[in-house]
Amino acid sequence: MKKVIRIILIVFLALWTMVNLLSILRAFSGSDGLLVVVALFVYLIVAVPIYRLISRLNKKEEPVDIPPIFEVSVKTTYDNPYQQALNDGRVLEGAPADMYIIDGGNISRADGKLPTDEDVAYFIEYGMQRAMQEEQDSPNPLFHRSAQEEELKYQFEDSSKPQTYIKMMSHFTNLRSLAHDKTDSNRKIETLEQALVAFGYARQWHYNHSQGAMLYFQDNWENLHNSRNPCFSWADVVKHEMEEEINLQHIVIPEILEQSIGGFLQKDIYAMFPNESKESLRYVINALVQSDRVTKTKHGNTYFIKRT
Repeated sequence: MKKVIRIILIVFLALWTMVNLLSILRAFSGSDGLLVVVALFVYLIVAVPIYRLISRLNKKEEPVDIPPIFEVSVKTTYDNPYQQALNDGRVLEGAPADMYIIDGGNISRADGKLPTDEDVAYFIEYGMQRAMQEEQDSPNPLFHRSAQEEELKYQFEDSSKPQTYIKMMSHFTNLRSLAHDKTDSNRKIETLEQALVAFGYARQWHYNHSQGAMLYFQDNWENLHNSRNPCFSWADVVKHEMEEEINLQHIVIPEILEQSIGGFLQKDIYAMFPNESKESLRYVINALVQSDRVTKTKHGNTYFIKRT
């Protein structure tokens, strides 16, 4: 773009020079000195700025060092990271030149440098292969269905009236959500029990309906998985929630009430119940405060709990 503008300006300056030169020559031939001065003045007014602009366009721009928006520092805590990883057995097998180290779920270069595009492509490929291998090795039946079983599930979803089984599934999931909203521990346990009953009814209906319905229910509600557990049921989760609530009701709450007779700092109660989350213990204490069974007074960066 600059080149085009420069050419246009040069051509314009050349034409302007020729026109004004002719005017000056006519003024000289007519012995009109004032006209010569005026013509020269007009020429300079236009020519000088154009000449300066052409000079700036011809001048090469020096590269400017723009500071980065943020800096990334790569630190390594060992002198020979590859050898260290090799000794620890953390070098990825089959990696190009054994350049990569796996540490838990993280993959990095053994030399500590930032990954290149080629590295990222390998990481993606490795991640896909690892996921496929984990599915093959998983005890979860969800990953080992035959083509015929998948077809049976599809036929059930496609041919059955969705209002029937969706309504049943919505019923037990809604009951669980309703239980979470209960502030009374006994009511919460009762509602969770109702959710398990509704789950059992839906399970029995699917198992009796057809093989496709049974497979559908299993893979959606009984063959669940996450990073900690390769295979579990929705009912297992609800049963665990019930056990936690019963434990709070019969063990944690009585102990908190016993300790509150003499009073205690809230932060000290966490060590007494290491298997309970701080959030659960705070919830229990707040519920006891709301029911006027204990008082809670600010004490430094914690609270002092006292029996009413």
